Amino acid sequence: MAKEVSVKEQSNELIADLIKWATGKAPVEIRFVDLDDDCCAIITLYDYKGDKELSLRLHLNDVYDVHVGHYDDEDEFIEIAEPLSPEQKAILPEKLKKVMKKVLNDESGIRVPGSLLV
Repeated sequence: MAKEVSVKEQSNELIADLIKWATGKAPVEIRFVDLDDDCCAIITLYDYKGDKELSLRLHLNDVYDVHVGHYDDEDEFIEIAEPLSPEQKAILPEKLKKVMKKVLNDESGIRVPGSLLV
C-alpha cells in the first residue's frame, strides 16, 4: 500500500520526469498496446539497474495515467497506475498528446525525435 500512496503523492514529479526524459531523447518510441479489455499509447522510461519502469499511458476516451512498475522481494512484477487529474493532463505538451492520440487512433507505434514532442 505504501507504494500506491507514494505514486499518488509523487505523480506530478513522475510526470515531469517522464516529459523531461521524452522531450530530451532522440528518438523516443511511442508504442501501441492492445490489452485484453483496453488499448493504449505508451511512452516508457526504463530503469534497468533498478528493475523499474515509468510510463505515461493514453487510453480510449482521452484518459491518461502514470504507470509505475517494479519487482518486489519475491521477484513478482508489481504495477501501479494513477489516473491523471485534469490539471496534470493540462501540463502535458500539446504535441505529445497529439502524437499519442495518433498512435492510439492508428493502432500503430511510432518513433519520433523527442524535440518534436515539445
